[in-house]
Amino acid sequence: MEHQADVVVVGSGLAGLVAAESLGSSCQVTIITKGRRQQSNSFLAQGGIAAAIGANDHWKLHYQDTLSAGGAHQRRRMVKKLVQNGPDITKWCQSKGIIFDIDSAGNVALGKEGAHQRRRILHAGGDATGAVMVSSFLKTVEDYVTWREDETAYELIVHEGECRGVRTVTPEGHYHTYFSKAVILAAGGAGQLYPVTSNGKQATGDGYSLAYLGGALLTDLEMVQFHPTVTRGDNGNTFLVSEAVRGEGARLITKEGIPIMESHPLKDLAPRDIVAREVTKWRNKGQKVFLDIQHIVDFSTRFPTIYKWCSDNQVSFSGGKILIETGAHFNMGGVVVNSRGQTTLPGLFAAGETAYTGIHGANRLASNSLLEACGFARWCAEEVKKMVEMKSDFPGEPAEERKNPSFTKRHLPSKEEIKQNMHDGAGVIRHELAMKRSLNWCKRHLQAIEDSFVPATSEEAEIRHMLVTSSLVLESALNREESLGAHYRNDSQNRERKKQWMCHNGMTKTLIKASKPPEGGF
Repeated sequence: MEHQADVVVVGSGLAGLVAAESLGSSCQVTIITKGRRQQSNSFLAQGGIAAAIGANDHWKLHYQDTLSAGGAHQRRRMVKKLVQNGPDITKWCQSKGIIFDIDSAGNVALGKEGAHQRRRILHAGGDATGAVMVSSFLKTVEDYVTWREDETAYELIVHEGECRGVRTVTPEGHYHTYFSKAVILAAGGAGQLYPVTSNGKQATGDGYSLAYLGGALLTDLEMVQFHPTVTRGDNGNTFLVSEAVRGEGARLITKEGIPIMESHPLKDLAPRDIVAREVTKWRNKGQKVFLDIQHIVDFSTRFPTIYKWCSDNQVSFSGGKILIETGAHFNMGGVVVNSRGQTTLPGLFAAGETAYTGIHGANRLASNSLLEACGFARWCAEEVKKMVEMKSDFPGEPAEERKNPSFTKRHLPSKEEIKQNMHDGAGVIRHELAMKRSLNWCKRHLQAIEDSFVPATSEEAEIRHMLVTSSLVLESALNREESLGAHYRNDSQNRERKKQWMCHNGMTKTLIKASKPPEGGF
């Protein structure tokens, strides 16, 4: 079935919703999501949104903290633009009906998280900031957005070097084609490439795979952030225990009560990559690691979402301790965009975790992602509006080039096999031989899938996206021979070639290495 829209947004998380809200009723907007509209990593976000609004704070301090956490592996002009606009972005959110938590004096309450010099984290609903923000924007866009739920985008429509729409498939194998004047990829991250993750089940790396197969430039896919405090229920479900808990005084300890972060100047509020490696090292020695929360007053009311989930999933609070492990959390790399959200493929835009803005560098600073999603999605929408106004009709594609689904018998690995392969090759601590084995495994399966692949179901579409994105992460990880931020190799102790630290692992369909992506226009 064919459809038309001025703009197609792939993904229903915060970035996609903010883009749709900013486009407003001036454009025909269709949002495609492969689950229900509330299902996104944004909705699960417990942490808040960072902005330098405190009396003793300044955007320059926020800028310093962002660069420090990210190993100075950033596009500095983009970082400056975001943190300078941080206070205005939060005011804009308030103007759209979002109510941030207040303190006893009636002012916006500011929390502290890892690697921040100041208290600058705004929360909503205690530890339910993402849910509050997503729910609010879902209401603001409902009157002028066309929703297409339970459809998985499996291919961008690219003709004559321009993105002209997207193709989708449903779980039952029904197909839809969407022609549009612009496509915004806001499909989230790829945490589901790993066995343990804080991400929702929809985060299978679709946006990276779609852009790559469509010919857009991606970079720094090796920079995968693992969150150090993920807990697991008796039923096997996993859940993030927000960094805000450590901001309020919780500590990481062993079963014997040994604090594991005492050697770092910032202790338990060190950057996430450092804490995640320390947790992993203790666990690799056979030691269990716990989050000690016994000194947090009124934990159940201060962190109601965490408390309820732990209670519902039989997570023990025995002795005021929660058993934790590391889990895949956020991709710092992604589809290269400029300050207006444009990718290197005309007609294609990207926002949120799918996009590489250069904000996060080698390790994302806590609570910068919601700020990035709001800021850059708005700026992206401004550029998309201009494009829509310039195009008088829908580009479409020549009828003779439209594909009719045709299937060949194929063997695809299971999602569990892909996850285990990524855990073995591209986990918290990496080694060349393991990365090569995992990459070769991905390539063998990808070679069995023809370029004209049309998935029979959304499940098949997801598996292909997982294989493609896994291969990109592994290829990028092998290309970067030195350790940097979240990319840590235990086979590179003396191979830190500092002239290469600021190089970015650019990747296109032909695996072309690229220099540092452009700061502004292309």
